Amino acid sequence: MFIPQAHPFAVNVWICAAWEKMYQEGVTPWDKGEIAPALAKLIAEGKVPEGRILIPGCGRGVDIFALATPTRTAVGIDIAPSAVSHCTAKLAAHPNPNAHFVLADFFKFTEADLPAAVRHDTPAGSIPQFDALYDYTFLCALPHTMRDDWARRVTELVKPGGTLITLMYPLDDTRPVDDGPPFPQSVARYRELLAGKFGWIEVEMSDCESFPARAGREKVAVWRKKE
Repeated sequence: MFIPQAHPFAVNVWICAAWEKMYQEGVTPWDKGEIAPALAKLIAEGKVPEGRILIPGCGRGVDIFALATPTRTAVGIDIAPSAVSHCTAKLAAHPNPNAHFVLADFFKFTEADLPAAVRHDTPAGSIPQFDALYDYTFLCALPHTMRDDWARRVTELVKPGGTLITLMYPLDDTRPVDDGPPFPQSVARYRELLAGKFGWIEVEMSDCESFPARAGREKVAVWRKKE
C-alpha cells in the first residue's frame, strides 16, 4: 500500500479511506482471528493492568474481548467504520459490559468521544487518561513520519505510573523505513521514541511466541510512564 508523504491532515484522510476500503473488500491479512500468543501469555501471567485499557487500531476486536474482564475495561478505537461496525455487531451478539468500541481518530479523540459507560466526568475536550495501552500492528501501520506523533499521543493518553505494552512487529533493520505497511520497526527505534524522547521506563523486553508467519520478527515490551 502506497502512503503519500504529504500534509498530516491529508495523510490521515487518505489512511482512513485506505483502511476502510480494505475492510470492505475483506483484504485484512493482519487479522488472524485470535489474539497474539504473546498477549495470551501476558494475560495468563497477570501482567496486564486492571482499570481502563486502550487498544488503538482494534480492527475486528479480538483483543478487546480477551482483555475485557470484571476488573478491566477494554476500549478499542479504530478509524475504519466497517471494522467498528463488525465489533459492535459482535458485541450485540455476545454482550460484555467491559468491552467498548469507538469510531474515532486515535490522534484527536477526547473523553467526550468515549461511550457513556466508561466516560469520566472531565471538562469538555479533555484528553482521556488510561491505566494502560496495548499496541500491536498499530504503530507499524503508520508511516515513519508519524512515529513521533504516535509516541507523543501514547504519552498523553496513559496516566502517570501507567503501563504501555508494545508487541513490536515487524522487527527488521534491513528494509527501508517507508517500505510498508507494515512498516519495519526496531527495538532501538522504540527505545529512542519512548525512553529517549518521552521518558518511559523500560520494565521488560523479551522474545515471545508468535504466529508462525511472524516468528523471529517480534518482541514484547512493557513500559511504565513516570509518575
